[in-house]
Amino acid sequence: MSELEERLLALDATLEEAQKVGKAVVSAINRTRAAVKVGRVGEIAKGLGAISQRIAEANAAAGGLADAWTFDVASYLTHGGFLNELKTAAAERGLSLFESDGRIYCFPLLLRVDAKETAVKIGKTLERRIRPTELARLLATAQKRPQRFREEQFLELLYRTWRRLVGADWLETGSGPITVPLAAFMWPARPLCEPGYPPACQDRSDGR
Repeated sequence: MSELEERLLALDATLEEAQKVGKAVVSAINRTRAAVKVGRVGEIAKGLGAISQRIAEANAAAGGLADAWTFDVASYLTHGGFLNELKTAAAERGLSLFESDGRIYCFPLLLRVDAKETAVKIGKTLERRIRPTELARLLATAQKRPQRFREEQFLELLYRTWRRLVGADWLETGSGPITVPLAAFMWPARPLCEPGYPPACQDRSDGR
């Protein structure tokens, strides 16, 4: 289990206990109010004592909540911990993640970690749910959506990429069509997969 997952589970357990105590306070108050409204005076003193006891228990449970979250999120996001745990969570859902130049690619989405916002940018959307298992679930859901394939743009991009790879003198070779390994197209072609790719990536695909 990842470090963030463990911290979140521990905090959730603490909050669950506080919630139970809080519900006990509300329940004790409701019972006592019901006795007051109909005049069951024999139950009032006992009910008030129960309320006082439950409130004391709630105060004890809430006493450490202010310091219950000390996780260094900024360091986690910027020093590789988040990416490693996201890759693990994604793999469990059958997803593949690739990192290049600070970007995370999960077809057909491009992700970028924004430590200042404590979020992940998915395409143009800022996603603040960064729990690895939850984010992997969101990515898996997005991957299942039907994709709009832009055929004309894709073919035009392949042609421009081929022109850039073979060089400016391709017409003067006199040796017929020039072949280029498919792997050479992989990085330049990726901007078509997601409209959220930054302009710099688009520039890399047009040979300028």
